[in-house]
Amino acid sequence: EQPGLNGRSIYYPRGRVLGGSGSINGMIAMRGQAEDYDGWASAVGDESWSWKALRPLFECQMDYTASTPVLADGTQLGTGGPLKVTSQAISWDVLDAWADACEKVGLPRRTHFIDSQSAGVGYFEVTQ
Repeated sequence: EQPGLNGRSIYYPRGRVLGGSGSINGMIAMRGQAEDYDGWASAVGDESWSWKALRPLFECQMDYTASTPVLADGTQLGTGGPLKVTSQAISWDVLDAWADACEKVGLPRRTHFIDSQSAGVGYFEVTQ
């Protein structure tokens, strides 16, 4: 029980061991923004660093097992790769309330954070 929470407690598991949350397999699966990759490609004059060129490499490394494996732009997320990625299997009331509040002030609700646009609020994919 937490005094700052009026005697309540909130279940939010974290890895309190050497290696942190990665030790409980709590890693976030997320990519950079497309503009960042494209900026690097432009800066070095090499289009092989662009989002369009790198995206297939990201997909072949992933085995996406969640129920919605298609991004808003119609792209199918990778399957069969060595990195197991899925949606979170649990949710927390406090995070749902936070997401609702963010949406009310104009942040878009996101289903995926593993695509080229990650600005917004919602649950991120994980390597569980």
